Amino acid sequence: RRGRLARFSAAIRPVARASRIFAGPQGAPLAGVSLLIWLLEGVTFLAIARAVGVELGVLPALAVVVLASLAAAVPAAPGYVGTFDAALLVGLRGAGVEGGDAVAVLVLCRFVLFVPVTIAGLATLLACYGGLRLPRPPGDREELLAEETPRERRREVATGQRSTGG
Repeated sequence: RRGRLARFSAAIRPVARASRIFAGPQGAPLAGVSLLIWLLEGVTFLAIARAVGVELGVLPALAVVVLASLAAAVPAAPGYVGTFDAALLVGLRGAGVEGGDAVAVLVLCRFVLFVPVTIAGLATLLACYGGLRLPRPPGDREELLAEETPRERRREVATGQRSTGG
C-alpha cells in the first residue's frame, strides 16, 4: 500500500507545483482570466444549444462544458473524438437533453469549437511553415551544421563562409 501512495504522490507532485502560481500575487488575475474564459465557454455552449432549439439553464450548460473539458484532457484521437463527444452527451443527458436534440447540440458544438481552430491551424501551416510538404531527411551539409554550436552557425550565415573551428 505504501508503494502505491508514494507513486501517486510522485505523479501528482508536478501538478501541485504548477498550481502554486495561484498562491502568489499574480494568482488572482490568472484565476480571474481563467474564470472569464470558462464563463465565455459556457455562454458559447448555451448559444449553441439555443441555436438548435434546446433550452438549457446557465448552470447546466456550465456543468456540461466543465465535464466535456475534463474529458478532453484524457488522451484520445485528434480533436478529442470520442472522449469529448461521450462527455458532452452524458452531460446533456444529465441536463435532461437526449436523442436527436443532444446529437444536434454535439454536432453544432463540434463545428463551432473545432472547425475555426482547424482552419486557423491549416492557414498557419500553409503561410508560416512551407505548406504541406513532408520534411526531407538532412543531407551531409545539414548534418555538419547541426553538430556546430549556434554561435558558429550564426557566424557562417552572416559571413557566407564555413568556419574552420577553433
